Amino acid sequence: MSAEGLHQGSILRSLLLSGAKEKPHACAISGKAFSYRDNLKWHVLDHVKHDKPYSCNICNKTFSVMHSLRIHLKTHTNEKPHVCEVCSKAFTLKGTLKAHLRTHTKEKPYSCDWCSKTFSQSGHLMKHLRTHTKEKPYECHLCSKSFAQRYGLSRHLQTHKKDKLHICDICNKRFSLPKSLQIHLLTHAREQYVCEICDVVFNSQEDLDAHSLAHTTENPYTCGMCDKIFSRLDHLSCHLIMHSGEKPHLCAFCNKAFTQQRFLKEHLRTHTKEKPYACDVCYKAFTQAGHLKQHSRIHTYDQGYT
Repeated sequence: MSAEGLHQGSILRSLLLSGAKEKPHACAISGKAFSYRDNLKWHVLDHVKHDKPYSCNICNKTFSVMHSLRIHLKTHTNEKPHVCEVCSKAFTLKGTLKAHLRTHTKEKPYSCDWCSKTFSQSGHLMKHLRTHTKEKPYECHLCSKSFAQRYGLSRHLQTHKKDKLHICDICNKRFSLPKSLQIHLLTHAREQYVCEICDVVFNSQEDLDAHSLAHTTENPYTCGMCDKIFSRLDHLSCHLIMHSGEKPHLCAFCNKAFTQQRFLKEHLRTHTKEKPYACDVCYKAFTQAGHLKQHSRIHTYDQGYT
């Protein structure tokens, strides 16, 4: 054997001893296995929790636990810190690297109880099992047709893209997906909830009512650092973060950090080029509501001198 072959063999042995450990903690729902019990707990929560409060600011995918969101965000940043020492291929997750190592070792630890066929990855075994059980867990939300594999569903959804079945009742604009229609409806909702005092626009009556308190004399919450007063406790909490210097809201594109989520959402539009605020007079669009308000003064000025 060559010196290079001996070197690669020693690398594989050391990686197997340090990284390719047994995964004794298996999910009873999906069959996915984990090395540590805590990782299994996080995974199971995605099955059993109906509320998913943690949302990706880039693609709006939701998660039950913050840990799952952090892992997901790496798919947008293209960060791949886990590198295979045999072929130098890089991966986002350590678990994916471990699974990849089996392509070098030819290890196949996952065995089918029906036909004894073996697989290098638990996911491959799960797909194979459906050839025996005839299970089709991936259902189309448009026509209820179901598929055994995710790829089959993705390919099927392409057939619906030509059909714009979801129509806006206000402007008759048509959309392929119901979620696209829901996002579009917000553009109409923004026109309905306007503060009569300062003209700030909101997406719901609840947000407008909460904002209106800022114009009253009732400001019971005081900042202990600068004596600024607030009508709501959550507004004070957001304000206190500015004093602490903490910036928990991180942009997945450029890693810029922000004190509040709304600042992050505004910043993200510099990457996505989204301009949700459109002028009713000339249809010019803007990334922020404040920019639209400033622009609208041009038309107000013109009307005053016509």
